[in-house]
Amino acid sequence: MAHRFLLGFLCSVFISSTIAKIPSYIHVCKRNDPELDKCVLNSVEILKPKLVKGIPELDIPALEPLSLKDLVLQHGGRALKFSGTNYIIHGASNYEIDDLKLDLPNKVFQVQMRFPKIVLDADYEVAGKFLSFNLQGKGPVNVVAENIDGKAILKGKQLMKNGKEYFILDSMDLKLNLKNYELKLSRGFFKDQAVTDAINVALHENKREIINLVRPRLEEVVKDVLLDTANKITNHFTYDELFPES
Repeated sequence: MAHRFLLGFLCSVFISSTIAKIPSYIHVCKRNDPELDKCVLNSVEILKPKLVKGIPELDIPALEPLSLKDLVLQHGGRALKFSGTNYIIHGASNYEIDDLKLDLPNKVFQVQMRFPKIVLDADYEVAGKFLSFNLQGKGPVNVVAENIDGKAILKGKQLMKNGKEYFILDSMDLKLNLKNYELKLSRGFFKDQAVTDAINVALHENKREIINLVRPRLEEVVKDVLLDTANKITNHFTYDELFPES
């Protein structure tokens, strides 16, 4: 899910530097600007209202609400497996950028972001053993998370295509820090409502264990989808259009 959160910001970094093909709502930053980081941060704030509704011509999805119906997220091992689909997320457009560093000569981007509050609804299936419970159930799940921190280091390179130079991202290191959340299974998730109630209590009392279980897989999915989506965006422009000198 978080890949779309960071995607909105990352899109802003890339498209804020274009000149020939950009629409009027994008603030242009030059690669030789001595305050390039500050310029891009300002560009992100200017672009935020457009990101809320999405920018179809640049393949940027709407951030409010954010629909990830094609994403299937699976976790678990031998004891417990759970799979989520049809994600609907509110609050992605309220991102705050704490720090940004662009090293254009070495094609390295460092981003630190924070999301004050995210509300997620999805459909989940659960099967296996959790604590002393043998589980089999499915239904809606609601998650409310606050103060999510994200830190990403992205590395790119230039390549030639049809006689023109383009820019792609080829690696990303992502760390997510989820400090607190409330997760609730819908009424009737399990056939026995007493089991559903007991699991909701157990989920509340074992937050740290659940975060540790989910985070590695979540970071992997976010990284893969973000790189794929961001590179689709950069294919719209040559390197000189993305990062003009003047």
